[in-house]
Amino acid sequence: MKYFKIFLLGSFLVILILLAGTYWTGVWLTTPAPATIVAPPTFLPVQSIHFPNSRGKRLAGWYVAGRSDCGTVILTHAIRNNRASMTGRAPFLHKAGYSLLLFDFQAHGESEGETITFGDLEKDDVSAAIQFASQRKPSNPIGLIGFSLGGVAAVLNGPALKIDALILEAVNSKLAHTVLNRIRQRVGPLAPILAYPLLFQLQLQYGIDLKELRPIDSIRSLDIPVFVIGGTRDQHTLPSETKALFAAANSPKELWLVKGAHHQDIHQFAPADYETRLLAFLNAHLACASPMTK
Repeated sequence: MKYFKIFLLGSFLVILILLAGTYWTGVWLTTPAPATIVAPPTFLPVQSIHFPNSRGKRLAGWYVAGRSDCGTVILTHAIRNNRASMTGRAPFLHKAGYSLLLFDFQAHGESEGETITFGDLEKDDVSAAIQFASQRKPSNPIGLIGFSLGGVAAVLNGPALKIDALILEAVNSKLAHTVLNRIRQRVGPLAPILAYPLLFQLQLQYGIDLKELRPIDSIRSLDIPVFVIGGTRDQHTLPSETKALFAAANSPKELWLVKGAHHQDIHQFAPADYETRLLAFLNAHLACASPMTK
């Protein structure tokens, strides 16, 4: 009897510690990720800009003007990151003629905001960025490259996503899958014990509607060309999720499963292949001809 009580007490303490860890994980994931971005890249004619989202929060960004006959490509970053993480893609896109817009999501980088919401509020930031790009070049098409959260926030706009081409990198099909995948990497088969309380916390404490954070549902309503990219060794967004997201998208669409890539910047992992594939996709759907063919 004595050992049984010790076992029960020990089990209770373990569960209590796990639940406390889950709670603080939720707090950390939703806490703003501010960063001072010292200066824009010097290798491009960058303008530092600001624009408001629909809630009046001031979003910080960079704008790079391209050729007048080419469209604009918006670059959106991952969770707890900022616009600086997307600058590696800027040189080849600008060289091809595109104007560029890089910005920090609300509660990230130098933008205002109180809570990170995994796309729930960030989707409105995407709409604000599209509006800004449209005002700069009203008659030109717009494309968007979204990495992880950046892609989720774009897709969650559904039919309201007024762009001409969309590239999704390492984008999950459902928030619940993402949380489960990431926790499973650390605790293995115990993941559901921690994942579901965390998801409940996000909904209860922060008002994040999990039913709305399902890119696999939203992508069905998009009537634009979509290029879905994922890594074959990505344990955060599993290859099966990438395939499912692609299957749910409407045509025209393309799929690229990058052999050996984890949940990482695909441009850094396979730069030559990345640039060739993306420019072919963007040029086809944004009608920006190569300078060599003009």
